[in-house]
Amino acid sequence: MQKSVLTALAVVVPLLSGCSLLGLDAETERNEMVKARLEQMTEEFKSCGARHGPTRVDSALCVNAAFQSAMADVDCPYPDLVATLSSERLRAAELVDKGQISSTEALARVTDKIADVISLERARHSNFGKKSETLPPEYFLQLMQVGI
Repeated sequence: MQKSVLTALAVVVPLLSGCSLLGLDAETERNEMVKARLEQMTEEFKSCGARHGPTRVDSALCVNAAFQSAMADVDCPYPDLVATLSSERLRAAELVDKGQISSTEALARVTDKIADVISLERARHSNFGKKSETLPPEYFLQLMQVGI
């Protein structure tokens, strides 16, 4: 009996170890993909000003499209939160173009919305017992640096 248990352990332990290594490789591969997609999104943000007209709305539409595409590519689990953030960016840009708020106020509104989105995402994860940070925070930091 002891020999069969030891034999079973000798077979199962390497298999489980292999699974762990495969898991780490997959996680490393995903992290690399997320990093590469962030770099691509950053380049898309930089080109938004050059490709579109001088209005803040034009810029916001371009930035929103790049952000939404990047978040879809990294399998963002909450597209509704991405859409909410994009809507706030567009709304703030419209107000800046109309002269109703300053660029600083618009950026503050978008930054506040980013904080709300991160809080909602974390609350959703904690309710379901999932990892607390699924949305890549670097994406939001880059989004804040773009401005309106």
